[in-house]
Amino acid sequence: MTSTKSVVIEVEEGQEPADVIFRALKPFNLLYSQRRLVMEQVKKENVPHTRENAFIFDQRLVVDNETSYQYQLFDDGSEPIDRLYQFARANKLESYWDQLATAVFPATCLQVLCQRQDPLIWTGTIKRENGTAFGVASVFKGQEPIDAVDAFCQVHQLSKRYREEILKAVCEEISCLRGVPVVYRKKVDNESGVTLGMVEVMEDEELTDALTRFLSSTALSMEEPRLREYFFQDACGNPRIKCSKPFTINYDNRLVQS
Repeated sequence: MTSTKSVVIEVEEGQEPADVIFRALKPFNLLYSQRRLVMEQVKKENVPHTRENAFIFDQRLVVDNETSYQYQLFDDGSEPIDRLYQFARANKLESYWDQLATAVFPATCLQVLCQRQDPLIWTGTIKRENGTAFGVASVFKGQEPIDAVDAFCQVHQLSKRYREEILKAVCEEISCLRGVPVVYRKKVDNESGVTLGMVEVMEDEELTDALTRFLSSTALSMEEPRLREYFFQDACGNPRIKCSKPFTINYDNRLVQS
């Protein structure tokens, strides 16, 4: 059974309708699109207003104890973390991003619904040769662009050639560190639950080579044959992973190619 709640919104002279609507509807956790419906009704009734969006957050930021910035957030339907990142880029504060996000982001999420923590750093509509759109590709901060582009291409069954063209466009705007995607990624914990590292298999790489690379940089406390068996069972069902090379255990108990 669903219950229906009602709220009376009264806009007094001199008040901004958008601010009043936001405060009145905040307890109901409504979507931005639902708040907009109320604002559109207010406009139809010719209620005086000077802006469309509610003013919801304001904070003065001081960098290196000398330069100050004023960060303001309006209820315009954008994801709060994206607005904060845009502010950082516009003011050349990207090198302070971690501190900025820690200081500001939690406070903004007390005022408005936040649906993710990683900012969007690139987005673009990918089109077919006839001009129709496949969809929108997105890259988030902390994500290597080739991995995001590859995931998009896998969903839309696009060729490597098409992927390379998309990646070239992306890398003209943001930093790209590699041109080959990770096709398999799995965290490895020891028997005490301590994370030892991440096994990553690159496109066209043998699982053998990826595990050898992982083991060469990791001190393991578990039996390596168990690790080998687990990854062969877990990863080799993926058609993008090569599993043609076997393993043997050498004298110092490390996995090597036979």
